Amino acid sequence: MHIDRFRSLRYLSSEVDWCEPNFVFSVYIAEFFNTISNIPLVVFSFASLSIYSQYVIKSKDYSLKFVIATLIIVSLGSVYFHATLSFVGQLIDELGILWGITVASLSYWPTHMKLRRKRLFQFLGLSTAIVCTVASVRFPKLNQFALIGLGIPYVAAVTLVYLKRRRGDSQFSSLLLRFIICTFIKFSFWSLDKIYCDTWLKFRIPFGHAIWHILCTYTAACAIPLAIYAYSSGAGESHKLELHSLPKFLGPVGLPYLIYSTKAN
Repeated sequence: MHIDRFRSLRYLSSEVDWCEPNFVFSVYIAEFFNTISNIPLVVFSFASLSIYSQYVIKSKDYSLKFVIATLIIVSLGSVYFHATLSFVGQLIDELGILWGITVASLSYWPTHMKLRRKRLFQFLGLSTAIVCTVASVRFPKLNQFALIGLGIPYVAAVTLVYLKRRRGDSQFSSLLLRFIICTFIKFSFWSLDKIYCDTWLKFRIPFGHAIWHILCTYTAACAIPLAIYAYSSGAGESHKLELHSLPKFLGPVGLPYLIYSTKAN
C-alpha cells in the first residue's frame, strides 16, 4: 500500500476553503487576495522588531520578542496557507495564533488577578497549547475551540484592568475602544465571508476574509501596547510607558506602539 507522506504539503490538502475562488489570478496562488492581504501584517510583524527595540532594551522585557516571533510565524503561515490551501499551512497559521495567545498570556497576564487563579489559568493555557499542537495533526478542529477558550478569557482579563482604572491614561482607554470596535468589524467580515459566500460571489466581491487580514494588522498593533500597559499598571510601571503611532501624522488612527519613557523617574 502506497502512502503519500507529503500529502499534507500539497495544494488543497486542507479541508478549509474560503469564499474567494481558487487559482483565478495565478496558477501558483490558490486565493490571491487572501494571500496578498497578509502583506501588511508581514511588514508590521518584522518592523515590530525594530519599533520595539528601544522598549525591549530599556525595560528589559525580553518576553516581547517571543510575542513578536509568534506574530511573524502567523503572518508568514497565513501567506503560505492561503497561497496553497495546504494542511501544513493551516496548522502553521492556526497554531501560530494559539501560541501567540499563550505566550502573551504567560508574559502579560494582568497582575490584578489572584496569584493562584492566575497560575491556574496559565497552566491550563500552556497545557492546552501543547495538547492541541500534538493532537492537531489528527484533529485540527481542536485549534478553533482552543483559540476561543484561551483568547476570550485573556482579552476579558485585560479589558477588566481598564474598566477598573477609570481614571487611568485616557490614551490607552481610547486605544482599547478602537481595538474593540475594530475587532467587532473584522469578525463581522470573517463571519459574513463564511455565511453569505454565495451572495458575495454573485456580486463578485468575495473579499471578506481579505479585509479580515488587513484589520488584523491594526488589532495586532493595538493588542501589544494594551497587554503591556495592563500588566505594567498592576506592577506600578505604567507611568514609564509612552504611546505613539506610525505614521505620526495619522495620530490615533495610525498603528500604535510603545516606547519606554526616558523622562520617568
